[in-house]
Amino acid sequence: MSTWQRTSGQVDAPASRVHRSTGFLDGAQVVARLEYDPQDPTTAWVTVAVDEENRVAVLADDGGAVTAGPPLAELVAALAQECQGVVTFAEESARALPPGEGDEKEDDDPFDPQIGIAVVADRAVVCTTADHAGLERLATEAETTLHAVPTETGHTLLVEDGPAVGDLPLAELRAPALVLQQAVDYPALGVAGDEEYQYVWGLQQAVVPLQAVAAEEFADRHLGTGALVDQVMAAVPGGAAGPLREAIESGAGPVDVLPALGLGADVTEQLTEFLTGRRSAEDVAGVATIEPVALGEAMRRRAQEAADDARRAADDTRRRAQLAAEDARRMADEARASAAAFADAAEEPVRTWAPWAAAGADVLVGALLWRRSGRAHRSGLPMGAGAKVVRGVSVLLFTAAAANVAGAVLDARRRTQR
Repeated sequence: MSTWQRTSGQVDAPASRVHRSTGFLDGAQVVARLEYDPQDPTTAWVTVAVDEENRVAVLADDGGAVTAGPPLAELVAALAQECQGVVTFAEESARALPPGEGDEKEDDDPFDPQIGIAVVADRAVVCTTADHAGLERLATEAETTLHAVPTETGHTLLVEDGPAVGDLPLAELRAPALVLQQAVDYPALGVAGDEEYQYVWGLQQAVVPLQAVAAEEFADRHLGTGALVDQVMAAVPGGAAGPLREAIESGAGPVDVLPALGLGADVTEQLTEFLTGRRSAEDVAGVATIEPVALGEAMRRRAQEAADDARRAADDTRRRAQLAAEDARRMADEARASAAAFADAAEEPVRTWAPWAAAGADVLVGALLWRRSGRAHRSGLPMGAGAKVVRGVSVLLFTAAAANVAGAVLDARRRTQR
């Protein structure tokens, strides 16, 4: 099963040809979201989905599912030929202008395009789950002072110089960020994080293939409002999907989206007044100033972080050594216990049967000696001195046998009583 990733590109061609992109993508059954600027008919923005092998998502032959199609590079080249223009994606570019057209732009580098819709904001707010340390990193990297309002889910940055929001290195936050840009023309909503998404109000939009339910559902989930809502809620967890979707699709700009973010009525009202220019950043309740961290302080913090990391590593090593020593002791104890148990098990039969075996041997040898000593007597001869000695030895053996039997009986009783 493919894992789809969205990727955006731009088609630049004369107005008479740029709209060919819709018909071409529709005919090729490529699932795509297209956006056009009514005031700039020479540009179209195209968003498609690609899989792990950079193959474009297309509608299957039966029209009921989406599958992997041609490589993105082939689509870019074919689209450029169809529109006789320049098509640029993040890592792919193709140029198919007719001879003599566009020569004045030959110095431009088509492989380093500015893909996206230029939004000139009057004011902007940035909602993020980043902590205070993330805000300080952002202020330090941007070399500017920030104004931040704490919220239940993180912070909201207030940017009075709207165009400057595009220069903020939001990656320093190390957390998703929602950017609301208020503008007279083309207000916008953007999400920065693992994936970047920009939604601009006032553009003409279309999804191809046309009149295909499977394509519309796929485009919404991976390319359109459905994907955008998921990303917004990752940056601002307090929002609700239903009201947020309605605000994006039916609203006219960031002011309509703010109430759906779940920031609270008071914060929402003040942010609305800030975006519309009726309140300055300093007048927003609870606003805090985030200054860039001085070089010396930054170096001290980095040294402290390095020392903390080293201390944690040493503690971890010490804990592992202690665990290894405890494991070794436990294994040694278990080995000793096993050896003792084995010795006891091996000794038990010896301790149980040895006295009986010795008693049996004593009786057998004693009986043989007794019989030997009685030969002369059975022959009618008097018993000699040697025979008397042998008979005495046999008596001693009988006594030893009796002692062994008594010892075995007593030992068995002691084991039974334990």
